[in-house]
Amino acid sequence: MASRPASSTATTACRAQSGDCGFWEWCDDEAEPYMKQQLLLDLRNAMWSAREQVNGLEAALRDRTVAQHNLQSTPKKESNEVQGLRAAVEKMEAANCVLVDRINKQQTCIMMLVYVLVAVVVLLVGTMYLKL
Repeated sequence: MASRPASSTATTACRAQSGDCGFWEWCDDEAEPYMKQQLLLDLRNAMWSAREQVNGLEAALRDRTVAQHNLQSTPKKESNEVQGLRAAVEKMEAANCVLVDRINKQQTCIMMLVYVLVAVVVLLVGTMYLKL
């Protein structure tokens, strides 16, 4: 764009708006240094704010990811513990069955010994009465 005096620019803009030349031309005057500095400061502050928001969102995402991972790993740990406890119970039940069988065999042996002892006592008492 060619630089034009301010009055010429305004006139061209008015003519362009009314459809005189077929296009819209807009030219602003050069911004003051204070405006430039203020604009840059506003841009910097907006960037800092955006970075803080992004950092906050990233931290929230990390927290949720960790929480979700903990929730997913907790049932696995619990299911592993439950499976371990079930295996321990099965081993104890198997050992219990073996012990119950041994106790039953010992009770059978004790009962047989009691019958034999009673038979011997009956025989001894019977022989004593026969001798008298």
